Amino acid sequence: MKTLSLSSIAFAALCLFNSCTKDSSQLSSQTTDQSTASARESILGQGKGAGPAINENSIKIVPNMTVTFNPDPATEGQDVTVTGSFAPALGETAPDCGKFQLMMSTDGTTWNNVGQEKVIAGADNTVSYTFKPTIVGDNAYQFKLHYISSGPNCSAYDGGFSGIFYLNVHAACAGVSLTRELTNTQPAGGNLYEFTVVYKLTTCGAEFDQLKLQGGLTNATSIVEATPASSGNIAYDNWIPGGSKNWIQRWVETSSNGALLPTNERTYTVKFTKAYSGSGAIELTGGWSVTLTKGGVEVDRKECDPINIQ
Repeated sequence: MKTLSLSSIAFAALCLFNSCTKDSSQLSSQTTDQSTASARESILGQGKGAGPAINENSIKIVPNMTVTFNPDPATEGQDVTVTGSFAPALGETAPDCGKFQLMMSTDGTTWNNVGQEKVIAGADNTVSYTFKPTIVGDNAYQFKLHYISSGPNCSAYDGGFSGIFYLNVHAACAGVSLTRELTNTQPAGGNLYEFTVVYKLTTCGAEFDQLKLQGGLTNATSIVEATPASSGNIAYDNWIPGGSKNWIQRWVETSSNGALLPTNERTYTVKFTKAYSGSGAIELTGGWSVTLTKGGVEVDRKECDPINIQ
């Protein structure tokens, strides 16, 4: 008959009271992890990792939100409406509870509530604010949406903020204007210099279905680049008339199906080379003009003076 050694009996006793049973903290941790995963999947309805952001401490969904502007971009001194709403991803459902509050900033640091706080009720889940902007420029105003989770139906949702949405604001204008500016002068080798001239056309308040911008570059110039040479219904031409050595530049923009053309600002750039010593007076361009027509009838015409270096 085998006999058990004293050391074997001691080991069995040690196993009985300690190592043969899993540590209770390990069991508790596993159970908690499984419960958390099940709760997450139950809320999302699409399995672990799907759906919007989740607060891991409370296992609540932070709904996705968006902010839109009308019109976009806005115009200085004219009404623009800012609208905040949910933007659920595919397979998600927007909350039908809680509250919305729009917030605005002009520096990205100080934020103020604007408009009235909105109580969300079913499909009535947008908040809006209308104002007249006084600051002009890109990203002149910043907006974000604050969602406040409240009410008995909101137990699955967490409050939070949307991302930041930027509003560009154009300066107010009246009527048609044409301006020109010499933006660059640089040596081009030999006795030549390259010049860049920019023409800006503003058509705010006008209605037209065709525009023609035309002007001249003075004697003995060579065109390097002219833009926009062609884009959509914009046609570009240049030629030297008769025995002259002056280049004529022309852009003609027409609409399709008799519709009105958009009234956004237009920029035309001409680069050219010309003999120049680098100092002294020189005439670079002749006069330029723009003509707007509607239904074949002239609506407006503006001119700008030649460009000279003194």
